[in-house]
Amino acid sequence: MLDAGDVTGQTSRLLILLAILIGTGIAYAVGMTDFSDLAAGPFIGLPQIFHFSYPTFEIAGFVQSEIFSDRESCVLHRARLGELS
Repeated sequence: MLDAGDVTGQTSRLLILLAILIGTGIAYAVGMTDFSDLAAGPFIGLPQIFHFSYPTFEIAGFVQSEIFSDRESCVLHRARLGELS
């Protein structure tokens, strides 16, 4: 039996793929698989771009990030330096 220290990275990935294929073959032989939805779908499928909505740009987020990105004007940074009392 193979030990985890006996195989390299690529070999271990190939063994995982082989285990998946053997397990699927056994499940198919016993009748535990259903590939009907797979046969009904397209041969090549592409993801739908912006599935939920188009990206939006909020000016408030940009302004806030510009205010707090300047380390000298950041209140937390000034408090660490002891400039605020």
